[in-house]
Amino acid sequence: MIPSRREIFASLYGSWRLAHFDKTGMAYFEKTVEGFWRSFFAALLVAPLYAVMLGLRYASGSEADDPVLYGLIEAISYLISWFAYPVVMLSLTQALDRRDRFVGYMVAYNWSLVLQNCVLLVVAILGALNVLGPDIAEVVWLLAVVAVFVYLWFIGRVGLGVPALTAIGIVSVDVLLSLVISAITEHLHGPASAYAP
Repeated sequence: MIPSRREIFASLYGSWRLAHFDKTGMAYFEKTVEGFWRSFFAALLVAPLYAVMLGLRYASGSEADDPVLYGLIEAISYLISWFAYPVVMLSLTQALDRRDRFVGYMVAYNWSLVLQNCVLLVVAILGALNVLGPDIAEVVWLLAVVAVFVYLWFIGRVGLGVPALTAIGIVSVDVLLSLVISAITEHLHGPASAYAP
């Protein structure tokens, strides 16, 4: 199912509002089962951004795989990451007695990934072009990651209607799952694939 241009723009605007800690941003999302499935269209919007970041990483010379194998492994990892988190959250929202908020939360979460990756891509490009010194680039990257975590925390807070500490736990689950997927991906690439963003 492909969302209409109106739904895409409304969802991205809602993501933008949430980034400003405006809980009314949730009103711009299509919080239905159909809207849930259409929100995965965001994966297609994020894919080019993610591909550029992977290209920058590969060009840095830290990857041992040939380009085709490297791309294949990362593509599989990318798809898994998009569907693993909703599966985990389906069980977690049930445990938190927030099953009725699952769809709306995931719709907002999925669309928010577009904005998150735009920010991370800009930082990655600045680092790759040596616009910033290595030390400053690392600090800026760290600040960008922290900003993303805070953003995800707010989405969990308003999307699921949970207390602040519970939202921190939800972000922690997200981070832990990402680390597991990344570790498996790096293992498939081989020991030479370890890198620092």
